Amino acid sequence: MPTPVNLQNATLRITAGEIRQFPSDPVPQIALCGRSNVGKSSLINSLLNRKNLARVSSAPGKTITINFYDLDRKLFFVDLPGYGFAKRSRLFHQQSPHRPTVRRRATGGQPTGADG
Repeated sequence: MPTPVNLQNATLRITAGEIRQFPSDPVPQIALCGRSNVGKSSLINSLLNRKNLARVSSAPGKTITINFYDLDRKLFFVDLPGYGFAKRSRLFHQQSPHRPTVRRRATGGQPTGADG
């Protein structure tokens, strides 16, 4: 039986701007994606009972990197940039040549309906 994840042992492990910066650890990843300013970072803070682990911006669309939060070296929460609000984030999702790879990596290798 797997050992439980100690949520008190959570850290921001990597802030990645490129795929080559993604962690290579063979642990599961749970990706949080959604529109800008929907509360993805706030959800991470709430789930981990922390106030400032995931940085929450006052202006929507500021996150342009992919943030990997290490939970007890057994799991990653992956905070993806929002879409639909900021021009920068829209360009990331529409024009990034790595978009399908990022989504497949974040969904455990499974293509999504948004790949293309």
